[in-house]
Amino acid sequence: MAYFPLHICFVLVAAALLGCSPYIDRTLPSAAELEAQAKERKLWYAKREAEIDAELSVWKVECSDDLHGTAERRCSARNGRDLIVTFVDGRGPYVQAGPHWHVDKPSVVRVDKGAVHVTGKAKSLLPADAVVREMLRGSVAYATCYNWPYDDPHHTVNSLAGFKEAHARLLALKSARSPRPTAIGDG
Repeated sequence: MAYFPLHICFVLVAAALLGCSPYIDRTLPSAAELEAQAKERKLWYAKREAEIDAELSVWKVECSDDLHGTAERRCSARNGRDLIVTFVDGRGPYVQAGPHWHVDKPSVVRVDKGAVHVTGKAKSLLPADAVVREMLRGSVAYATCYNWPYDDPHHTVNSLAGFKEAHARLLALKSARSPRPTAIGDG
């Protein structure tokens, strides 16, 4: 006894109920039409890929303001691929090579064809003055971290276009401390 796949049975039943044949005669596109459609899709994907790459290459600078005076103030410059340069309460710079670190594996950064720098291990950031100096002079930073809780590596290629400007804004923000709130009655 032969069995039909379930989705074919549904199509045949729906066609019978609607009173039409599932095998509708229609003309197939010509080879030239198919080639034109493929070319159009290829151009669309190339354009979209360039737009996404441009979005991910933008450096954003921000500080987390501590409204209650109980936590460390963090100022960071980051791109869309999670390469992050951070100052924590004025200390740093630290370079984070990805969003989620594996606790037993190091994260590393290499600028252009320079040396490989370990920037973090066991969930702690290591000071990265040398890495930032290279980033200011370089054009591309290659970063690798291992995602937690898995052991799969997360590799990124990061354009350093605009990093000098972002770093200058970051230095200005880190040194411009927001006023700490005063207790009620401290006038």
